[in-house]
Amino acid sequence: MLETIFSIVNTIALVSWILLIVCTPKLREYLYIIFGNLVFPILAIIYSVLIITFFQVSGGGFDTLENVKKLLSNDWVLLAGWVHYLIFDLFVGVYIAKRLDSNNIGKVFQVIILITTFMFGPLGWLLNFLFEKLNTLFTKYIYFFYKEEDRIGLENKVYSYTLFVLTLNIALWPAIFLASFLDTRTISDVNVWVKPLKFIYSFGLHFVTILLVLPLIQKKYLESKTLIYVTIVASYSLFLEIIYIAIQALRGRASHFNDLTQIEITMYGLMGVGAVLGIIGSFYIGYYVLKYARESISFGMKFGAGAGLMLGSVLTFIVAGYLSSNGSHFIDKSYENINLLPFLGWSTVYGDLRVSHFFALHTMQFLIFAGYITTLINKKYEKFVVYFATLLMIFLVAFTFWQAMNNIPFISY
Repeated sequence: MLETIFSIVNTIALVSWILLIVCTPKLREYLYIIFGNLVFPILAIIYSVLIITFFQVSGGGFDTLENVKKLLSNDWVLLAGWVHYLIFDLFVGVYIAKRLDSNNIGKVFQVIILITTFMFGPLGWLLNFLFEKLNTLFTKYIYFFYKEEDRIGLENKVYSYTLFVLTLNIALWPAIFLASFLDTRTISDVNVWVKPLKFIYSFGLHFVTILLVLPLIQKKYLESKTLIYVTIVASYSLFLEIIYIAIQALRGRASHFNDLTQIEITMYGLMGVGAVLGIIGSFYIGYYVLKYARESISFGMKFGAGAGLMLGSVLTFIVAGYLSSNGSHFIDKSYENINLLPFLGWSTVYGDLRVSHFFALHTMQFLIFAGYITTLINKKYEKFVVYFATLLMIFLVAFTFWQAMNNIPFISY
C-alpha cells in the first residue's frame, strides 16, 4: 500500500512537470486550470489523510533536528513529507512558469530554469530571481547612459543568452564562496575552492563587460545569426569550464595541468577548446563594435570597446596558449606555490605566468574604461588616451611575460 501511494503521487507529479516544461504559454493557461482544480486538490487530500492519521504515531517534532529525524523515521510520515515536497515544488514551478511567460523569456531558458526547479527546488527559484533582477539592473539602471531607443533587452538574443550565463555564474557563487571557508582541503597548498572562485569572478566580469558594450552596436547588426551563434557557443563554453573546475574541486582534484588519468587529460584539452571559443566570441563582438557601432558613438569609446575586446582576446590567446603548453604557471615545473599574494595567488618568489595572463585578459576592461574616460574630457585628447592605454597594456603584458620567463616575480617580499 505504501509503495502504491508513492508510485501514484510520483507519477502525478512527474507528468505534471513534463507538461509544465514542454507546453507553450497558451497551453499552460489550460494546464493551470487542471492543476488548480484537479492535481493540487488530489495531492493535498492524500497529504492530509497521511499527516492526520500518522503524525502523532511516530512521535518527534519540528523543534530540533533530532526530533525531525525521529518524526520521519515512520514510513507513512516520510511519505507525507514527500507529498508535501511534491505539492509545493510544483506550486513554485507554476509560479516561475507564469513569471517567465509574463516576461517573454525564451523557451531555452525556461526549460533550464524549470528542470532545475524540478530537480533542486530552491535553486531553480534562485535562477529565475537572479535572471529577473539582473535584467532589471541592466535595462533600468546600468543602461541609463544610453538613449532609450538604443537600449536593448531580452528581445535581443545576444543580450539574453549572455545575461542568462551571467545568472548561472552568479548562482554558483554563494555555495562556492562558503565552501572556500568550510572546506579545508588543499591542492598544491591552495584551498580547493580558490580556483573555481577566481574563475567565477573573472568570467562574471567578462560577461558583464560584454553586456555593457552590446548597446554600442547598431541594433540591426545585433540580430545577426552569426553573432548570436558565436555568442551562445562562447558563453556556454566558458560556463561549462567553470562547472568542470567546480566538479574537480568537489572531488579534491586539480582541473589544470592534471595528467593523472586519461579522462582528466581529455577534459583539460576540452577546457582549452572552450577557452578558445570564449576568446573568439569576445574578439567577434569587438569586431562588430569597431565596424557597426552606432553613429553617435565617439571614436574613443568605439576604439576602446572594440579594440579592447579584440586586443584582449589576442593577447589572452597568446599568453594562455603558452601557459597551457608549458604545463605549469612557472617556467620550472618543480616550483611550488609558496609565498603567494592574497587572492590573486601570484608567487612572490618565482616568475609567474599568471600575471601576464591577468593583464592580457583584463586589457578588455581597461581599454573600455579608457574609452569611457574620453567621453568626459576634451575631444582632441581622445585618440591620445585610447592609443596610450593600448600601448600601456601591450607593454604590461609583454613585460610581465618577460619577467615570468626570466624567473622574476612581479612583486617580491
